[in-house]
Amino acid sequence: MKDLARHLTTSAPKGGYGIEPLTPSELREWRDIMSAERARHGFCPVHTPLLTTDNDKLGKSTVPSFGLSLAPADTSEVWQVCRYSSPGCRSVCLATAGNGRYDSVTRARQYRTALLGAHPALFIRVMAHEIRKLAAKHGEIRFRPNVISDLPWELFAPDLFSLRFDNGDAVPVKNYDYTKWPSDKRGTIRPNYRLVGSVNELHSDDDIRGMVKDYGSAAVVFDTLR
Repeated sequence: MKDLARHLTTSAPKGGYGIEPLTPSELREWRDIMSAERARHGFCPVHTPLLTTDNDKLGKSTVPSFGLSLAPADTSEVWQVCRYSSPGCRSVCLATAGNGRYDSVTRARQYRTALLGAHPALFIRVMAHEIRKLAAKHGEIRFRPNVISDLPWELFAPDLFSLRFDNGDAVPVKNYDYTKWPSDKRGTIRPNYRLVGSVNELHSDDDIRGMVKDYGSAAVVFDTLR
């Protein structure tokens, strides 16, 4: 299984992938690419948005919240998107929560993962395009680059966290994620990108203290009743 984080980091140009607006011809090219990939995964060959609200947690936010849902861990059958996942976290992954129980949702996450791996430069510009449109429509929004994946976006697309509209105004978006990556393996975290350490069964007490120190907080899953 190929490591998607390594692929994106090593293939990115110096300074990371760009987020400049798309031209009409580039949008047409993207729609053709997505339509073909959707057809390969059993969908109608049409263009659909990359960003979704198909996750229960996103839907509970009082501020409009969106995210990128990829196929978690190695479930895309091509790319590993959770380098530091553990047997425990994979066994209770939220991939099957809510709408994730449907086969069509699983296949949609797989084609998005395939598109990111094959066309990262265009994919990331499309993401930026969709975030701008959503913020223009809703005002302030929340965005999770990793709904059920764990990619270090600041390493290969740092400008994604400082988006601006065509008139130069900052896009009102707050980015956040959970991560199992050791902090020394991640890049310089952008002010507009909040990370929360995600604890698994392999982490020691010292590991958890380190997450709290480096990320500011850590999340722990319990199997007890509330």
